[in-house]
Amino acid sequence: MGQQTSQTVCCTAREKEGIDRKDLAGYTTNVGSGFFVDELPMSLQRPCFLSFSPLWQVSGGLPFKRRLAMAGESMVHVYRLADLEDAEPGAGSLPKLWLEFKLELPPHLMVTAMIFGERGDEGGSKRSPATLVLAACPLEGTMQRKGFVKIWQCDSTAGTVSPSPTASPKGSEPGTWNWERGFLAELKDHGAPVHCLSLSTAFIVSGDREGFCRVWDKPRQYECCKSACVVGESAGGLSDLTTDRHFLYTAAEKELTVTVWNVPELSRVMQFPMQGAVDSLVARRPAAARLSAMSALA
Repeated sequence: MGQQTSQTVCCTAREKEGIDRKDLAGYTTNVGSGFFVDELPMSLQRPCFLSFSPLWQVSGGLPFKRRLAMAGESMVHVYRLADLEDAEPGAGSLPKLWLEFKLELPPHLMVTAMIFGERGDEGGSKRSPATLVLAACPLEGTMQRKGFVKIWQCDSTAGTVSPSPTASPKGSEPGTWNWERGFLAELKDHGAPVHCLSLSTAFIVSGDREGFCRVWDKPRQYECCKSACVVGESAGGLSDLTTDRHFLYTAAEKELTVTVWNVPELSRVMQFPMQGAVDSLVARRPAAARLSAMSALA
């Protein structure tokens, strides 16, 4: 806590008792249990956000390519993890990463949240292309403080609404995304900076600094199917949120409560207080902390 974020990404694989490396990632070694680390220096300055895809690989459906996304205040890098057949031979080697896409935001914007748009358990023989969901807002001192959420396509698949630039193969120049054009979809109507993103199998949920959440239907081209204020001003605003297959969980910044909501209806199911020595639920992420400081100075 309080230390500068490292600019090196570490990919780790943890072996359980009786399970070798091949069972986890297709690699075999004769070493005991422990963490195995592969490092790649990053050219990204001041990284604030990190996301991995897919969270799950479910048998029976088409697998997602493995990706790692990292974002600073104004730059986003998307890395591909090499497929098993592309890995360097030799016992003990781990999958390698290479830069696949990059995006630089306009000078007046900063990144406030980031997540991949698929969990990996969507299933089906014909899945949608993998996507990256990115939220941004104007910098301090600008008149407009609304939130922007845009979605970029990571896979080059025919039949999409607006295909992104072709991904770069290993060893070539990365594809370049443009904030103003070429994105797959834009999630509009947030009147405040969006600092929380989460997803279930069928929905993406976005939350802003004023406590409003919006539910976006992925199969229906990201149509907004519900919007509601889930945390009032008296509770200090929305600190964070997360989802599972059926419910949304929101945390209030000052009220120290967690509320459970049905998705996509956003009808409240229950609420319970935080337990333990929790003094504040102010979000710890760098961009969210900066947004909190801006609000205090306003």
